[in-house]
Amino acid sequence: MQTHMSNFAITHSQAWLTAMFENAASAVFVFDTQAKLLACNPACCDLLDRSCDQLVGLELRLLKDSRVSQAVEQVLQGESVSLELDYQFTLNDRRLPLSFEFHPVRDRGELLGGIGLIENLSEKQEALSSNQRQIEFEKLVANISKRLVNASSDELDQTIDLVMAQLGHFFDVDRCYVFQYDSAGIEFSNTHEWCAESIESKMAVRQNLARSDFPWIHTQIMMQRPVNIPSVADLEDSVASERDVLLAQGVQSLLAIPMIEHGKLVGLLGIDSVRQPYTWVQDKITLLEVVAESISNALMRRSFEQALSRINQQYQQFSSQVPLGLYTLRVDAEQQAHYEYCNKQFLAMNGVNSAADLLNRKPIHPDDLADFQERQQFAWKAHKAFVWEGRYFLDDKVRWMRMEDSEPTQAENGDWIWSGFQQDITDRKQLEERLKELATVDDMTQLWNRRYFMLACDEEFERAQRYDNQFSFLMLDADHFKSVNDNYGHAAGDAVLVNLAKVLSDSVRKVDVVGRLGGEEFAILLPNTPESEAQLLAERIRHSVENYPADYKGQTLPITISIGISSYRSNDQDLDQVIQRADKALYQAKNQGRNRCVVAS
Repeated sequence: MQTHMSNFAITHSQAWLTAMFENAASAVFVFDTQAKLLACNPACCDLLDRSCDQLVGLELRLLKDSRVSQAVEQVLQGESVSLELDYQFTLNDRRLPLSFEFHPVRDRGELLGGIGLIENLSEKQEALSSNQRQIEFEKLVANISKRLVNASSDELDQTIDLVMAQLGHFFDVDRCYVFQYDSAGIEFSNTHEWCAESIESKMAVRQNLARSDFPWIHTQIMMQRPVNIPSVADLEDSVASERDVLLAQGVQSLLAIPMIEHGKLVGLLGIDSVRQPYTWVQDKITLLEVVAESISNALMRRSFEQALSRINQQYQQFSSQVPLGLYTLRVDAEQQAHYEYCNKQFLAMNGVNSAADLLNRKPIHPDDLADFQERQQFAWKAHKAFVWEGRYFLDDKVRWMRMEDSEPTQAENGDWIWSGFQQDITDRKQLEERLKELATVDDMTQLWNRRYFMLACDEEFERAQRYDNQFSFLMLDADHFKSVNDNYGHAAGDAVLVNLAKVLSDSVRKVDVVGRLGGEEFAILLPNTPESEAQLLAERIRHSVENYPADYKGQTLPITISIGISSYRSNDQDLDQVIQRADKALYQAKNQGRNRCVVAS
């Protein structure tokens, strides 16, 4: 492809400039003082989908988007201009998100024209959209888990149906369903199903299926492995029977997530794609495993509640059949209590061998004991149901327990009698902790938290290796922050961090990622940014922080920051190398007196 350079002199000694112009990854063009396009590089021709012959001579003042033409006018007045906008191309009627940079070109003070650089932001926006989609799914998973935890036994089937619909609509798939195994684990049936509009329900033909009907799929599920089949038609002949059954039901793609409770397979969460093949990525499968776990927990909880309802009628006969600690507690008018009945599970959960030892044994964690005693005394005095969740310390291990009584009944002699159960809820508490970890935003500063920030850095590092992109990394730390907490209190320290976060957010571009790593430590990811530009930005940020102190209850609280700067290098093997250089540079900035920026050597 020929590049037109008429009226734009490039001497033999400037051959390097010609090569840089021709081979630049960004679209570059040059225009004269009449705003006519003189030259453009191949990247510019590719972006505009036109040859240089078609572009040279184009009058930039007549462009459809007035913001661009105004920017050209500003350049011809000696100014540099940057723009980010969705640009409507006149030549090929395309619309793309673009970043423009315009700079004047001078020779010995005389204005010769201008140079423009265009960057297609589609890939960056697509990456941001993908991240936002993941965040939305994480929020959906947290909402689903909350719904299932709070659903009563009577509401659970309707709640699971709603969850199936939410997943189906979110992923735009065709069928979401739950299978449950019978108590012997021999047969499994479709108990809940959602189908997209115009998609036929298969629930009626998916009842009382034997493991032998789907031997390969069942083997994977029994090994607690998700079954991800992007194309049913491509399954090998060794599983031809399962392939043929699925194809007969119109299934093109299948995902099945095992539902495990106390190490036992109780069912599966399945998703079918009928209209077109569907490929699942691992991060979505991981979160769907959380959904499957929440459903199995809810179903098992309902089983427990239904069992308790039956046991309240004949609990002495059937109490050994459920994994719950069951008891009957009698309290007299003098607040003297004793257990009239308890099953073996209740004794084991409390670490004793007999009911006589129960009131003397205190396995409750010391930090939770006062809350337990306060709630129990209130229930005894007010004759109310007793409900408590807390930690037990048994066999050198911390276990979470839930105790729940029914409303008490009064005996003829005036004693009050409570019947209830104790349940080991350690697995549920661990699940709740996992859901908390799904959060992506730091509550106080509203910046990205460490987990999300590092995910963004990992993705940028992969892009840099794949496309040889440049990016930079800033590690920031508030100077002498401890003295703010010591002199003004932690509330003032929080105000300083919130203000610092706002200054950082206001100082960067939309494509940059600002995160709080913990305490007073922050970091900024600068995509497509060389080290020299990162250094300039770091200095601007440092000045802004110094010039915009926090205000706390009418009192100005100044703060400074130290910044370590590093950039991706082509020989970097992993992200840690970039971060470690920035961390080392930050350490040098601290040692050199703080309130400064240091570039990693």
